[in-house]
Amino acid sequence: MTVLICERCGDVAAAPELCRCCTPYDRVEVRRRLTDAISRARATDAMTSPVRKPQRAA
Repeated sequence: MTVLICERCGDVAAAPELCRCCTPYDRVEVRRRLTDAISRARATDAMTSPVRKPQRAA
């Protein structure tokens, strides 16, 4: 994953996204960006976390 730092405002964004100062504010777009960021974070976490052994009930 590539992380971009805006030279104008210092905002950090993932590669295909732009910083917030470069994009007009739109509630639907903000929600979409948040949903996409959460999905990417979960996918990355799933790939990098070790596989856990199933625990038996006591």
